[in-house]
Amino acid sequence: MNTRPLVIALFASVALNLFVVGAVVGGLVIGHRVQVNMSHEAPRRGPGPGAGLWEAGRALPAESRRAYQQVLRDEAAAAQRTLAASREARHAAWRKLAADPVDIEGVRKDLASARSLELSGRASIEDHLVLFAASLPLQQRAQLAEHLSRPRRDRPMGGGGGQMRPPPPGPEAGPPPD
Repeated sequence: MNTRPLVIALFASVALNLFVVGAVVGGLVIGHRVQVNMSHEAPRRGPGPGAGLWEAGRALPAESRRAYQQVLRDEAAAAQRTLAASREARHAAWRKLAADPVDIEGVRKDLASARSLELSGRASIEDHLVLFAASLPLQQRAQLAEHLSRPRRDRPMGGGGGQMRPPPPGPEAGPPPD
């Protein structure tokens, strides 16, 4: 009996099994690393309008930081309605471009209205932060001002994503907002 085809089949089977086991183990290792990285780091979405505001609060002592974060949470929640209306107005304006004939001035007017809504939401947040900062002792107020006045490129990356969302809760952040 010729055993050569059996030996070749045996080696091919061993090689295939090793390949499959290696692929599964490699997938598990990579999946575990991704999961560990995601659980230890904030999502890297790039800085959004609120990212610098959340980062600036980290310079404050724990009690002031919690109060600062609460002001941001409260104002962000209130501004969400305004920002949602702004986004909807912007989407509606862009949809008007599909009309024939296109109403250029109408689209421009609607986009200006959307920008105005967005700015009013941001202004409300900034106004309340000014009031909060005025209540801080001089040294804390100076630290906060230093962090808020940094150009965007000097600030750490992370959080935000274009919306006023708090960063993932850490030991200093307290419970997440509802």
